[in-house]
Amino acid sequence: MLTNYLKDVISYRQLHVLDETFVMNQCKEDCCFVSADFYRDMRTAALNGPENTLSRDYILPDYLDVRRGYIRQKEESVQGKPVIRMNNERFAVPEVLFSPADIGIQQMGVAECIMHAIGKLDQTCQPDLLANIALIGGNACLPGFKRRVHTEVRTLADCHMDVNVHCSSDPSSYAWQGAKVLANSPEFANKLISRKEYLEKGSDFCNEKFNI
Repeated sequence: MLTNYLKDVISYRQLHVLDETFVMNQCKEDCCFVSADFYRDMRTAALNGPENTLSRDYILPDYLDVRRGYIRQKEESVQGKPVIRMNNERFAVPEVLFSPADIGIQQMGVAECIMHAIGKLDQTCQPDLLANIALIGGNACLPGFKRRVHTEVRTLADCHMDVNVHCSSDPSSYAWQGAKVLANSPEFANKLISRKEYLEKGSDFCNEKFNI
């Protein structure tokens, strides 16, 4: 979602990158971060010259001399190179994860989703779940993501409950690693239902077997 949104945000500047989703994904990974204070960073991004500490020039790949995009160093010339100026887009794009309504998506943000999911469970389980929030997926790699999730969940949770947010060294593959551990466990075979069983007995068979 963020990659497509970033494409829309900058498409008016570099039309030739519209269909290059992987290029814009690299740009997101290299440039974007989650703001701890959105309005403060917006004021900084509105400044000119050296006072704007957030603006970056992103060199796009031309597949001749540059195979992968990168952030330009201050001393590097951009003459003749395809470049995108990344300013408030660096943090405004990830902000959509926490405030989808900013672009007209009437859905809950990340923190609200976490609290909504935990709130659906028995109250006796909720303190343990709040103390063990794990972040997965590529967007969890964005600088500031973990801190922002913790800050917002802490605000929404009851004051007497501990809130801990964990992020692995490789959140992009964390879910797959967990599935691999489960698949390699000896008891995994007992947790399977074949397609034939499902077609014959339906979802009620799943509820019965797994005590749902």
